[in-house]
Amino acid sequence: MSLILSGAKQVTIAGTEMACLEIYQNESYTLPIFFKDANGDPLNCTSPSLWSLAMSAKWYSCTVTYTSGDLINPGNTDIVITNLELVDPQPAVPAGLAAVFTNASLGQGYIYIPTDISSQTPETTPTIAANPTVLVVTTMTVTRTDPLSGLADVSKEPLGLIIRYQ
Repeated sequence: MSLILSGAKQVTIAGTEMACLEIYQNESYTLPIFFKDANGDPLNCTSPSLWSLAMSAKWYSCTVTYTSGDLINPGNTDIVITNLELVDPQPAVPAGLAAVFTNASLGQGYIYIPTDISSQTPETTPTIAANPTVLVVTTMTVTRTDPLSGLADVSKEPLGLIIRYQ
């Protein structure tokens, strides 16, 4: 399973490809999710048992720069992330961070990113497009029961959020 977000850029961090969105501090986001089979048909996430969704987050300090496209692909812009360091201590995961089904039988739901996802402890004084900046890697965990074995099948889908201060 892979998570594809409209308007996201693909980014590779430590060998892991993930969708990456830039957000501004104090903005919230609701991102629709759809589970589909190989033919593009909606998956019934209630059969053989109800799938469960959960969200977690880790905060990193990093330097973000951008490269412009080349002659072949002038519109491509790469996000270059360097000096990646885990923030210590980690902020508390905001209570509003959630992945929820709106219609599990049609595989429809959403991820909610609350406004306080950019909170840090201790508090910092943000500046416009500051480097170092904050990278939050949120992970959606999908758990379902495998119909053949009856065992739990767990998939983790990372989503990087580059926080921009405004």
